[in-house]
Amino acid sequence: MANVACIEELKNAILDFDEDAAVTAAEKIIKEGVSPMDAIDAMGDALKVLGDKFQIMEVFLPEILLATDAFKAGLKVLEPELMKTIDAGSFQEKPKVVIGTVKGDVHAVGKDMVATMLTVGGFDVKDVGADVDSEVFITAAEEFGAQIIGLSALMSTTMPSQKASTSSKPRACATSIRSSWAAVP
Repeated sequence: MANVACIEELKNAILDFDEDAAVTAAEKIIKEGVSPMDAIDAMGDALKVLGDKFQIMEVFLPEILLATDAFKAGLKVLEPELMKTIDAGSFQEKPKVVIGTVKGDVHAVGKDMVATMLTVGGFDVKDVGADVDSEVFITAAEEFGAQIIGLSALMSTTMPSQKASTSSKPRACATSIRSSWAAVP
């Protein structure tokens, strides 16, 4: 029963836009031995509830931003516990991923969630941040030896940046990173 209460406390912290409460609840989850994956799922559920409320104008962008800050604060506490669940010997060579949010977009919550899940799933992830120029993705992939480049975007106004990032493939890096490119329509 304590496990359910801890998770509910974390979910409520996100729904209440409370970073401090999210950190406290995440710390309690670790102390109680609750699965960090269950906790992250609950935080995602809270963001979905807020997303639904945003669509029907019950909450607005400032509240969504506050909720994502609470999410990030809780995730920062939980991430080291997630890392402990990775079996270091499960991959001889980890697949490498470069991930970031495209130029013109500063939204990072989805990217951060994906980067965490990829890391937990055994990928070697290099996060290049938010509002990233297409050349940065390409250069980082070349230097890191990435097989995958993950582009995150929330805003439709970033479509030109997405296209620029995916159409850079004719460069020599296409062979050096051994990547399959998929253009975003």
